Amino acid sequence: MESCLSAVCGMETRVPADRATSCARSQTPDRIILGGGMMAALTVLACVRTMLADQLGGYGASIRSLMMDRYMTAPSAGEADGLVGALAVPYRLATGYWPLSWRAAAQAEPAAIHSSTPLDA
Repeated sequence: MESCLSAVCGMETRVPADRATSCARSQTPDRIILGGGMMAALTVLACVRTMLADQLGGYGASIRSLMMDRYMTAPSAGEADGLVGALAVPYRLATGYWPLSWRAAAQAEPAAIHSSTPLDA
């Protein structure tokens, strides 16, 4: 972990790792998505993953057995990930489906925009 922390200042990784640890212990989410300017640096995200695994210790054995690169990820919606996420939730509430691709939405028919999994499935 020391080599990881030497790449970036410890505070930039310690704070998100602490928050992720609290979230993992209290909520046990299927995935943690960390975004923002600092998380764009792959070394920061890798450090946060390492710190999360260390901070979980034996408490989150089921979480520690997961592949951390899939459990804790960067957003996949691009630079506007916050806006896309904020719009995806009301979209799902209104239609009952998660949008598959916002980029394809501009060119697709409305029926092709959402997934085939309804809200109550």
